[in-house]
Amino acid sequence: YLGIAVAKKDLSVCDLFGDDETSKFACYEEVAKDKNDVSACELIPEKDDKRDHCYSTVLADTKNQDVSLCEKIHVSHWNTYCKLRVASQTATRDNNLKICNSFADQNSKNDCFWEVANGQNNPSLCEFIKGSPYSDDTLPQGQCIIQSSPAMRDSSTCDNLKGIHYDTPNKDLCYFQYATTNQKPAICEKMSKSDFKEKCLKSIKN
Repeated sequence: YLGIAVAKKDLSVCDLFGDDETSKFACYEEVAKDKNDVSACELIPEKDDKRDHCYSTVLADTKNQDVSLCEKIHVSHWNTYCKLRVASQTATRDNNLKICNSFADQNSKNDCFWEVANGQNNPSLCEFIKGSPYSDDTLPQGQCIIQSSPAMRDSSTCDNLKGIHYDTPNKDLCYFQYATTNQKPAICEKMSKSDFKEKCLKSIKN
């Protein structure tokens, strides 16, 4: 039923789930997301938190740029997530970093800058994230640089990264992403972890 409903963009097919409300509401959400139409979420009872989840999913995962629609979401963390995602998409599209700065919470600002940096494949935007990547691997700026590293002009930004993530130096993670994306085996040789270096070289050869 779900596959047919999404393929046909037909909400009436979801009703074939009958009394199975979990499946029916999930079906409404998938069709709403596929149609980029939050009105489909309104078929879910207002007091059911699945309605909020539907709004959050549709607004966060589609190109709908109307942040005011996030106010339909009553659950606080989903409301915040929705606003952040819609704002990030708009900031990425319009290259408007003022949108990220409009958030009062620093973590939300950081998340927005991260989304824009990756959305535009522009690691230089990671510098707007508060914190230095060179002292503490838990700071988001360093992770933003690693994730954006394939788009860097060269690997020099990776050279000064410190800290470890899941037993692998952040520097190596940065080298790996840059080397494999840009087919630069010489960058693999800069890695300190031998097994990761071998994996990097093998990925390029393949």
